[in-house]
Amino acid sequence: MSVKNLVDYIYIFFIFSVAGWLIEVTLKSIQFKKFTNRGFLVGPYCPIYGLGAFLIVLTNNYLGTYDSSAALIFLSSVFICGLVEYLVSYFLEKNYHARWWDYSYKPMNLNGRIWIGNLILFGLGGLLIVRVFNPIFMDLFYKLDFSVRKYLVIVISILMLADYIVSYFVMKLVKVNVEQSQADNTEDIKNEIKLLATNKNILYNRFIDAYPEVKYRTDRIKKRLKDLELETKRLREEIERELAEQKEALKEDIKPLSLIKNDLIDSQERLIELLENDLADKDQIKKLKAEIKDQKELLEKKKKLLKIDKIENLKIL
Repeated sequence: MSVKNLVDYIYIFFIFSVAGWLIEVTLKSIQFKKFTNRGFLVGPYCPIYGLGAFLIVLTNNYLGTYDSSAALIFLSSVFICGLVEYLVSYFLEKNYHARWWDYSYKPMNLNGRIWIGNLILFGLGGLLIVRVFNPIFMDLFYKLDFSVRKYLVIVISILMLADYIVSYFVMKLVKVNVEQSQADNTEDIKNEIKLLATNKNILYNRFIDAYPEVKYRTDRIKKRLKDLELETKRLREEIERELAEQKEALKEDIKPLSLIKNDLIDSQERLIELLENDLADKDQIKKLKAEIKDQKELLEKKKKLLKIDKIENLKIL
């Protein structure tokens, strides 16, 4: 990759990081009805947007020589941005024990990290980046001399690197506090983190305020969720078993006496056939004998119930 291409791609990464930050801030400020400085970095940029845009432009530059259709741009943007969002979500949860976004409640999602609605928006956004915004931003960028563009990109890179280093220590502090928490649910951890934030610097407070919907996933919380899942499964199986037993018992109660006798006769005739066959399966014979025994007990039970009903009816008369 030439120096010129490197300068261009860093510029693309930066400009779309800023654009992504503006989108996030606008949407979340409307949602929470107050200014919300989104992003993991202090500055006005969200690198995940910049990374997605950079990869879309890079891919299109290579694939464009073979196919520059809108369909290919859309599909490649869906794949690239979906993969970036999924991997970033996984990395953050793995390293910081928290989910900064969760789509579990939305339809057609994958492990709560990505969902179909966002993927469609990514595809449309990729089309706008390639066909509209990137050409405009690059035309403005190329109005500057190459030396000016190069030094501008160097300054941008230094500022973002310094920002990343500062933000890394802030994130590390959040991680330590989350890991030390004895709470077993997200809300309690949030309250602990907010309480700790009152004694921390402004950068720590900014980060906490930027993600009010964060869901923490410590080992303690994961264990609690797993226990609840197993308990729910056990209760569901228990209820299903009880319903099956009640259903079977209801069948026996409403089964006519004549039908019980017919079933007993059929079972006895099948047993006779098996006993007359020297090669009959012993386990099958044993099973059929047990079935006949149950049918006889059911028959006696039914007779007793009918006898009791007759006596009760006579008493009434």
